[in-house]
Amino acid sequence: MEDLKKQHFHIQDGCDIGARPIDLHLKAFESLGINISENTGYIKCKCDKIEPGKIHFDFPSVGATENAILAAVLTAGETTIVNAAMEPEIVDLQNFLNKLGAKIVGAGTSEIIIQGVSSLKSSGYKIMPDRIEAGTILCAGAVTRAEILH
Repeated sequence: MEDLKKQHFHIQDGCDIGARPIDLHLKAFESLGINISENTGYIKCKCDKIEPGKIHFDFPSVGATENAILAAVLTAGETTIVNAAMEPEIVDLQNFLNKLGAKIVGAGTSEIIIQGVSSLKSSGYKIMPDRIEAGTILCAGAVTRAEILH
């Protein structure tokens, strides 16, 4: 398992930034009773039942916080995430899931508490604009001296 945590994995069709560590994601899953194994470059996460628990991140990570919330939202009991990422996207995920019937509080702070629910309902939701995409468009406009229209 220690070798797995030291490795960096690259998602071929996902992030173009390059190889990125996933150790915080795996630590969160393990905290919820998920067994993790690695075989020939594939990671397998398996358990009979996800258990609520306390997840403590060594440092905040947006992706790991999102994955922990998603893993815990349908898990019976209370899960706490300590040292959670506080970005607006985390708040938006909480708002979206709560609209679907989740019981999540604390997004936007370093501690998030998820009270697992048995199911989520269908609902419409308008997600927030992507800050990175907006910044990229603004930079492109500045470099090319173009007018940016909304």
